[in-house]
Amino acid sequence: MDQQLVPLSTFCSFTKGLSYQGAHLDKDGPILMGIGTIKEGGGFRSQKLRTYNGPHKQVHRIHPGEVYVAMTNMAEETRRFLGSTAKLPDINGEYGILTHHVSKVNWKTDESIMQDFLYWVMRSHAFHQHCRNHGIGTTVYSVKGKDAEKFLVPAALSDELRTLTHLLNDLERQEQSILQLQAGLKTMIQTLYRSWFVDFDPVLAKVAGKSPPGMDEGTGQLFPESFEDSKYGEVPAGWSYVFLEDLATLTKTTLNPKSRPEEQFLHYSIPAFDDGERPDFSFGDDIESNKFIVPEHCVLLSKLNPKWNRVWIPTVSDGVVQIASTEFLPWVPNAGVSLYYLYSMMISQPFRWQMDSRISGTTGSHQRVRPDDCAKIPCLMPSQEVMATFHEKVEVMFKQLRFLSEKLTDLRTIKQAHIQRLLI
Repeated sequence: MDQQLVPLSTFCSFTKGLSYQGAHLDKDGPILMGIGTIKEGGGFRSQKLRTYNGPHKQVHRIHPGEVYVAMTNMAEETRRFLGSTAKLPDINGEYGILTHHVSKVNWKTDESIMQDFLYWVMRSHAFHQHCRNHGIGTTVYSVKGKDAEKFLVPAALSDELRTLTHLLNDLERQEQSILQLQAGLKTMIQTLYRSWFVDFDPVLAKVAGKSPPGMDEGTGQLFPESFEDSKYGEVPAGWSYVFLEDLATLTKTTLNPKSRPEEQFLHYSIPAFDDGERPDFSFGDDIESNKFIVPEHCVLLSKLNPKWNRVWIPTVSDGVVQIASTEFLPWVPNAGVSLYYLYSMMISQPFRWQMDSRISGTTGSHQRVRPDDCAKIPCLMPSQEVMATFHEKVEVMFKQLRFLSEKLTDLRTIKQAHIQRLLI
């Protein structure tokens, strides 16, 4: 586009966040907004929200709808994170507090369409590359606000740029709608699992001489009418607690992708999970270190920092070898065990507490559960009939989740293509 270009500073400035005090982390207070809340390449990430009740100034606050930018790099070995930009969505509380790793965008223009346009420009590869080019440091890279503000942008918006901006805004709204639908489906699955296998609502109703609420007669008859003692407390009669290794088998077959440099793999990694549970297609030459081969019909359970609930059912691959970071443990359900029951159990609060109690490691950022310790987590084994019925009831929800995930991937691909058109 042949048009006059001006520095980004014409329309906005960057204000650095707070050098926070670790003693005030995870205390009742506003959400602390650092680089962990930004996806690499741009976009808000909600998996790593932490609270902060320490002293701060008004200038360090950010409100829903406002934009902030990563000014330091999350990984020491690469500069790819610099310039990644996010817009704060509605969160619990009126505002968040920015850390010194990010900067808030302060608008000098009141024109909302220009603000939106520049937000999408800051989501572009060109802006990120500009920040990387100006990055300084040896082990930790950072870019100064005044250098980021030198990025050149159009002085005025053409009709085409306005149309593109409106289109990107619409795609963003569609993406948020899909994410809300996904969250709703996951909540429904978790609610049903908790009712049946944690709170034992159907059994409690039958003990009280009542029919299980919201349940047809045939399903209700599958549940016991009494409890019995177990090592881990009362359990419905005929059910039992077993170890995780009794429900599923851990596979540890590894592969060195660099030994097959020109082959394309479907790669399940921690960053890919945090970026909307979207595995990456990568060539072997671009993948570092050995990976687990992902078997069919398995659940990937992250052993890293179990406070983050990372559990993943891989998609069905069409001829492409699937591999996973060794931070993920591939569990294949044993005969008679539902894949969906296994997944639902692994994301349930009781299981997460068990994972948390088995962590090893001295730092909060690198705590892990050893595979052998994970295998010994006590898990509820209901009757085969109840487990099969649970599988049938949630199967349609899991199919909807896969469908929505595919739509989300398509939507993000389209959105990224339009972002790149902004500066052509």
